[in-house]
Amino acid sequence: GGERVGCFIIAECGVNMNGNYNKAIDLTNAAIEAGASAVKFQHWQQETFPDLEPYRLGINNLHQLQHYAVRNGIEWFCTPFDTRSVYELEELGMSIGAQCFAIGGAEVGELLDVRTGNKCFCTASGPAL
Repeated sequence: GGERVGCFIIAECGVNMNGNYNKAIDLTNAAIEAGASAVKFQHWQQETFPDLEPYRLGINNLHQLQHYAVRNGIEWFCTPFDTRSVYELEELGMSIGAQCFAIGGAEVGELLDVRTGNKCFCTASGPAL
């Protein structure tokens, strides 16, 4: 038998906070209480998805949320949906050491050529488990 390795569980918060920072904190706390390894949100520019603007947290709120998560012992990362969002998140990552981005299946083609210092990984399109 091989060495046993633990499971890395990601709490996908996405846009379920409906643009509300306090609800994002509640979702982060729920992920911590559930024993998740990481919490993940989403980031895009208003012009990318204008109809989804009410569900979006701005970069300053994401920065505060990132610090909150790290202070409370859970890894934090985010899925960018456009190139400008990648670079905004990269600036956040450099501030406290985020280890990765998640890139959605639909954005892989557009964002694969973006070069950052952070590790990137791709997620498949499809329903959450």
